[in-house]
Amino acid sequence: MRSKYIARHQLEPISKAGIHHGRIVAGDMGIIKLDIAYSVDTLNTAAMIQGMCNKYHSQFLVSGSLAKLMKLSLFTLKSLGSMTLRGKKESLEILSVEQNKPIKSSSSS
Repeated sequence: MRSKYIARHQLEPISKAGIHHGRIVAGDMGIIKLDIAYSVDTLNTAAMIQGMCNKYHSQFLVSGSLAKLMKLSLFTLKSLGSMTLRGKKESLEILSVEQNKPIKSSSSS
C-alpha cells in the first residue's frame, strides 16, 4: 500500500502521534443529529504531546506515565525531560519512541 501511494502521489506519507492515558468521558450529544462528544483532559494532553513531535523531530511521543504501564520491548525510549504543558500545574515526562527492529508484515506492500 505504501509503494502504491508513493507511486501515485510522488511523496511518502508521514504520520505523527502523541499518546497519554487517563479517564475519558464520552456521551451522545444532540437532538436531531447525534454525535459522540468527548470531554476530558486526557485527550487534550495527548493532543499537546502530539503537537511537540516537530519540535523534537520525532514521529511518536508518549507521556512518562503511559510508558511505565507499557511493555515496549520492540522500541527504544528516550526521555526528553519533564515539561509543564500549557494549562497544566504539574510537569509531565515526555519520551520519544523509536522502533528497534523492523516489524514483519504478512503482506508485501
